[in-house]
Amino acid sequence: MLTRIDLPDALAEWIQIHIPSAGDLTKIRFRSCRRIPFWWIRGNRNMSGLTLANRVYLRAEYCPIDPANRGTVELVFHELAHVLQFRRHPVLFPFRYLLHHVRYGYANNPAEVEARQFADRLMDQYFRDRE
Repeated sequence: MLTRIDLPDALAEWIQIHIPSAGDLTKIRFRSCRRIPFWWIRGNRNMSGLTLANRVYLRAEYCPIDPANRGTVELVFHELAHVLQFRRHPVLFPFRYLLHHVRYGYANNPAEVEARQFADRLMDQYFRDRE
């Protein structure tokens, strides 16, 4: 079962200021689910989130989104990086992602490396701003 969730106001405002490329966050649909889409694909069973264009699916244990929880905020930033990747190359990104997934594996997939770096960069700044 999918449940629509909203970003907490403070987190959404921070994202709007610090990640202007995210644009209108109301166009990104966050969903809470017991199992993320494609959970049955080898290697996906333990994934915490999945992004398909402007839809972000988060496993239920990360919801509601707690803006003070480092793990949850990092997951939101990581999945937001994938939204931006989709926007840059809406047609090619999914194919490239799958090709790189097969070639390099999940951890070394260039899209995943970029998303982890993006989230890491933002995490430091976000939690510093909260102090």
